[in-house]
Amino acid sequence: MSMPSVHAEQCKKERSKPTKLFHFGTSFSKSNTISSAQYHQYEQDQGSNKSLNSLKLLDHLVYLLEEIPFDKFNSTLWMTHVDNLDKRSQTFLDVARYTLCSFHLITKTIPEHANNYERTYFIENVIPSMLSLAKNTGFIEFKWCETEFRSTKTMNMAEYDYDLRAAPPSKYIDALGIMSTQNNMELIVIESSSGRLKEHTTHTIEDSLKILECGVATLKKEAMHYKNASRIKVFSVQVIKTQVTLLELSFFVEKQLAKLPTNWNDRLQIVQYLEL
Repeated sequence: MSMPSVHAEQCKKERSKPTKLFHFGTSFSKSNTISSAQYHQYEQDQGSNKSLNSLKLLDHLVYLLEEIPFDKFNSTLWMTHVDNLDKRSQTFLDVARYTLCSFHLITKTIPEHANNYERTYFIENVIPSMLSLAKNTGFIEFKWCETEFRSTKTMNMAEYDYDLRAAPPSKYIDALGIMSTQNNMELIVIESSSGRLKEHTTHTIEDSLKILECGVATLKKEAMHYKNASRIKVFSVQVIKTQVTLLELSFFVEKQLAKLPTNWNDRLQIVQYLEL
C-alpha cells in the first residue's frame, strides 16, 4: 500500500477507488510485481524457518518436540541449557518456552464436547503466546477482548471536524498490541474470525476488512506525526479455525501462515507458528 500522505479530505474522495490505493500480496492475490515478490520472499523464509535458524533455536525446539515424551516435556523444556545464545535469542527462547508450556497444558486432556466458540479457542491457543511475547520483550503491551481501536477515532476527529456524531462507530479489536513508547502506536491487530471447527465466511470477510481499515488508520495517524512514516509497518494476525495468518501492512502482504496444533501428536506444527 502506498503510504498515505494526503489530507483526510482527499482520502475521502479516493474511497471509491481502492485499486489506486492498495496493492496486495497474498496466496490468492498478487496485484503488482513488488507485492508479489515480497510475498514469495516471505513464503521462502517461512519454508526454511529463517527466523528460528537466525536465532539458533530451530534444532533445539525440534529436538524437544520430537524426542522428549509428554510427561517429561515441561521439566526438560526449562532445565535444558542452550549454548551460545545472544540476548535476542535468549529472549525468544523464553517466549517459546511459555508458549509451549501453555500448549502442553491445553493438550493434557481431550475435550469431551465439540466446541466451536471462537473465544474459547482464542483464549486457550492464541493469547498465551502473545502474552509471552509482550512480557518477555517488554516493547509491546496487549489489550484483550473487544478493546477500542483509537487510531480510527483520531482520524475521524480530523475528518469530521471534531464532531463525531456523524462519524462511523469505533472499531473494537479482539487483541490490540500497543508499543510501549511515548506515542503508543497501535502496532498489532489480532482478530479471531472463527472457532476451531467451523468457519463463518461472512465473519472472516468482515474481520479482514476491519484489519485493513485499522491498519490504514494507524499508518495515516503516524504519517501525521513523523516525516519518515513511510518506513513504518503495522502487523495483524487473523485466526481462522486452526490457521494463523500474519499480515504486514505498508504493502498489504501475507507475511506468513501457520496452523496451530490441536493435539500433542501434531506438536511439530507449532514450530511454524513460532517461526511466524
